Amino acid sequence: MVEVALSKIRETLAADGFKMKYETTGQGVLNVLIVAEPGACVECLVPEPILWICSTAN
Repeated sequence: MVEVALSKIRETLAADGFKMKYETTGQGVLNVLIVAEPGACVECLVPEPILWICSTAN
């Protein structure tokens, strides 16, 4: 379920050279890590508040 919810954001990040990793804590908390791969378009990464809105919209 989490994978489906995050798939579009993951695809968008991957297009700009980023990987998204996540883990659940088992307490209803999802930890998300965005990692820049070599050659990633750092200027393409949206600001954290915008990314938060996009990831919680569904």
